[in-house]
Formats: sequence, structure tokens, C-alpha cells
Amino acid sequence: MGRLFVVREGERGLSVLASRKIEPGEEILTFSGEMISFSQAVAKGKHMGDPLQLAEGIYIDLQDPARCVNHSCDPNCGLLHGRNLVAIKTIQPGEELSFDYSTTMNEDFWEMECNCKSKNCRGIIKDFKYLPEALQQLYLNLNIVPQFIVEHLKTQEINSSHV
Repeated sequence: MGRLFVVREGERGLSVLASRKIEPGEEILTFSGEMISFSQAVAKGKHMGDPLQLAEGIYIDLQDPARCVNHSCDPNCGLLHGRNLVAIKTIQPGEELSFDYSTTMNEDFWEMECNCKSKNCRGIIKDFKYLPEALQQLYLNLNIVPQFIVEHLKTQEINSSHV
């Protein structure tokens, strides 16, 4: 069937666009790169947002084309098993592929201003725990939240129930 995407220069820099119609659940791309620590991610300076958190203190220094998949507060993709970009909606040819960066973050360190321009734009991208509860539940139901964040949420629930 060929590649499901192309990388093109757009108004937000390099973007990944669908090369054909993609159905929900279709795997589009496996994110790859060198495994690095939190301190190595921070040492990247203005590019510290490029690495993707895989676990507490463990990141993958994303390589192209994964590094070119932009954030959206109204994404059409999510990360299954922390690395596999999958469609969560029907995506039309030429549509930009995006995922919600907050679904992979649990460090209380990095955040950035959002420029996604969706009607649901939150203005700031930060950790999963800061997402509205209904949105957290939607992402959990779609199975696009990494296990380390799911485990952290369970720990938080247990701790709050013992207070």
C-alpha cells in the first residue's frame, strides 16, 4: 500500500501529512531514536521538547519523521504502546497528522505555548495530569496513554483514597 504519510514544510515548520485516507486504528509510524535520560533531554536546550518520554526518566530522542509530527489539542492520532502512532479518527489525504503531546508527559518540567489553533486549544501543553478529567478519560479509553502514566494515576488514586 505504500507509505501512509509525507513530510512537508508548512506554517508550523515540518509537518507530517496523510498521503491517503487513514482509518481509525491504523498504525502509521513507529517512533524511533536513541534512548536518553531526563538530563540528556534537558541538555538539548531549545530542542528539549524533541525527545518523547517513555517512562520515568527515560526518553527517546526522536528522529525524523516522528520528530515532525506536531501537537494538537484536537488530535487525529495517538501513541499506542508509547511508540506507535495510530489514527484515532478518520484522516483524509493531505490532512496533518497530530497527537496530543500531553498524553506522553509526566515530569512537571517541560511545557510550551500551544499554536494548534483548534477550537479546543488549551493554550499551554503540559503534563497529562493537568488535562481536563473528561479528556484524560477519553485518552485512557482510546488506550493512547503510556503505561507509566496509567500506573502513576493508579498510585495517585490509591494515595488519595488513604487520606
